[in-house]
Amino acid sequence: NMNFEITLDGNKDKMIKLATDYANVKKFAPGHIKEIKIIKQDKNHTITEETLVFSTRLKKEIIQQTKHSKYSSNELLSEIITGPAKGTSIKMKFQEIDNKIKVEVNCDLKLSLKAIVLKPIIKKYYKIFLTGVCYRMSMETI
Repeated sequence: NMNFEITLDGNKDKMIKLATDYANVKKFAPGHIKEIKIIKQDKNHTITEETLVFSTRLKKEIIQQTKHSKYSSNELLSEIITGPAKGTSIKMKFQEIDNKIKVEVNCDLKLSLKAIVLKPIIKKYYKIFLTGVCYRMSMETI
């Protein structure tokens, strides 16, 4: 498990609206997300297909599908349903405290046997990636 929290300037409700606009999340991580397609959407869930780009020594693209749900009025749950991180769940909780946004992230990272050796690097990447996306989104809510 990987758990962390960040406190940002901005508006919680606007932040949740940006975070659930899945087709446009790419603009908050253009160097990491090549493409996002909405595969299926109903009132309870959205399934997206993401093409992620990892730029290490070798440039690698990963295609995965993720099921997104609004867990409560201020909590989002994303479950990766295909790809090397299949079974991973990411829960994000948004709270407004003293005119700031507190974002709690709980990630249960699951990796395929092929990717398990990269777990420490991937955990670090997820934290940096999610922190950066949240920071950029919060800047749009000010």
